[in-house]
Amino acid sequence: MLTRMRLNGVKDNIATHTAILKGLCIVGKADEAVKHLQDIVNLGMKPDVEAYGVVFNEYCKMQKPDGAMSILREMRMRGLKPSVSSFNRLLKVLVENGDLERAIFLLKKMHQMGCSPNFFSYNTVICSLCKMRGRMGEVEELVGDMLRNGHGLDTVLYSCVIMGYCENGNVNMAIQAFCGALDNNYIISLESFSILVKELCAKGMVLEAERIFEDMCNRCTVVDVDSYRSVLERRVLDISSDPSSNRQVIKMNRMES
Repeated sequence: MLTRMRLNGVKDNIATHTAILKGLCIVGKADEAVKHLQDIVNLGMKPDVEAYGVVFNEYCKMQKPDGAMSILREMRMRGLKPSVSSFNRLLKVLVENGDLERAIFLLKKMHQMGCSPNFFSYNTVICSLCKMRGRMGEVEELVGDMLRNGHGLDTVLYSCVIMGYCENGNVNMAIQAFCGALDNNYIISLESFSILVKELCAKGMVLEAERIFEDMCNRCTVVDVDSYRSVLERRVLDISSDPSSNRQVIKMNRMES
């Protein structure tokens, strides 16, 4: 291809080669794009972040994290700094491929590779970790890093953390996370609220389940309050109708939305 370019008088510069790389990827010739990138490197040219990014993004689209990782290593070797969006794409691919360990490793190495993780970097890994038993210690470590780097949790992330604690049977930490969400004026998802209330009721903490609902309604604007109330009532009813249960049963306090 390089020979044809020169014979046709095409300018042999990085901008031209970047356009060629994009064209090859658009028509589905990713392997040729990778070869072309290597060819221009072998000729002593110095691809920039954009040129490497074209091939990197194509590897991610093809769900080939090993190829994308090799591009990151080469960029680092040449003193180039990938964008945070590039790291986020790779983190997403690693998580989707079930390679959470490498995703965690990459997230922790981002600073050394010249890029600061942003909210989405942490969100991708933390939400995946929350779905695994016995990993909440790592979640707490990453949340701590996230906060120190100036990124707060949002509704989705609070919901993931609460479900993670419930999955691991740590209802006290789940309540702490719930209170943290309220402190920041966030309403957790209906799914995570249901899981938290179920866990509380299962541990005989029905009064606490009602208290957090009331606290949520008093401190934040709950758009779909009836749905949250319905979840609470259903969970309490499940406990009260269980003849084998010695747990406390309460009469629900109706609240106006």
